[in-house]
Formats: sequence, structure tokens, C-alpha cells
Amino acid sequence: MYSLVFYYFYRYFDNQGDRTPMFSAACGLFLVFGFHIILLYVIFQKVVGHLLLTPLSQDYGTNKLINSFMILPLFVLFLFYFNSKRRAEIVERMNNNSRVFSAINWISFVIVAGMPLIAIIIILRN
Repeated sequence: MYSLVFYYFYRYFDNQGDRTPMFSAACGLFLVFGFHIILLYVIFQKVVGHLLLTPLSQDYGTNKLINSFMILPLFVLFLFYFNSKRRAEIVERMNNNSRVFSAINWISFVIVAGMPLIAIIIILRN
């Protein structure tokens, strides 16, 4: 599932002439992974019925800075997991697959990458 999302991001950034399409695809995949984590949190929060986490500060800028320091180590671990060797294996495997751009794979990509964000918005609006 995540290999397909990575490859679609990789092909997009490669076709756009990005100098580092592998890194950009890993960043896009981290964003999708983050949407999945946030969706799980929002669903759990709705089931429990109240806020699970409260802001650490009343200042918006301070909260952004604290959140950045919490997410940055996760991003570094994510990049270590999707190291150059693993990324190259995914690209090579998908390049050899002639049906990677089939309709079912496009639908899978849209569902995996886009639907969590839409679901988050719908759940939080209610």
C-alpha cells in the first residue's frame, strides 16, 4: 500500500524535474502516513467523547514549535526506515511492473492518500 503511494509520488516529482524525487516522495509518503495517524486519533477522540490532548501552551507559535520538535524525530526515523536502498528497491520493483498505472491502482492511491484527509474534515465538522 505505502510502496504504491511512494512510487506515485516518486513518478510525479521525477516528471516535474525535481532534483531529489526520492526524498520528495518520502516526504509525501510521510504526509500520507501522518494523515492516517491523525485519522486514527480523531476517530478515537470521537469514540471517547472528549479531547485527549490539550495544548501545552496558550500561545499558538509556541505550540507550533513544540509540535515541530516532536515531529522532527519521527520524520528522521521515517527517513531511516525508507533509506536509499529500500527506496531504490521500490522504484525498481514498480518500474518492472507493467500494470502499476492501472485504474485499480489509481483508485487505491486516491483512497489511501486522499480519503483520510476528507474523513478527518468530515468527522471534525460534526
